[in-house]
Amino acid sequence: MKTCIKTFIVSVLLILSSNTFAQILEDGEYFIQISKTGKYLAISDNNFMNGGLLVQWDFANRDNHKFIVKKLKDGTYSIMAKHSGLYLNAEGAKTENGVRVIQWDWVEQDNMKWYIVRNQKEGGWYIMGKQSQKRLNLTGKVNNTTNGSVICISDFYPEQVFSFYKTK
Repeated sequence: MKTCIKTFIVSVLLILSSNTFAQILEDGEYFIQISKTGKYLAISDNNFMNGGLLVQWDFANRDNHKFIVKKLKDGTYSIMAKHSGLYLNAEGAKTENGVRVIQWDWVEQDNMKWYIVRNQKEGGWYIMGKQSQKRLNLTGKVNNTTNGSVICISDFYPEQVFSFYKTK
């Protein structure tokens, strides 16, 4: 039953994102803010290696806080950390709740592809993994404001909403 509900939710999100009235995030370089905490996505410790963790942090105009977002042919997006040239993905191609989001070399797998869908009710955007059909979330409480809190995938509610700000 859970799988049917998840598939239905993904289908609705895809229909909404393909609707001519739906907003599409344009390709570009962004700071990505977590709406509930006011913090920004960043790669921990300015890590340049595969496996660097995606975390939340206070705003900093640094390259490990900047992400290159590009729409792919299948309607999903790749999200590349500017400082390292590595891409966000669900660690180990796992799909269960709590799997950490890390950076890795591009290998054309679905755990590296993300749906970025406009939240019509609250504004902002959801980021959901193509493979897992789960959204980016903070580990722990949804409004956890601790710098360095790890970002994971989960289907817990309420989900995180993100704002994308062009860096230039």
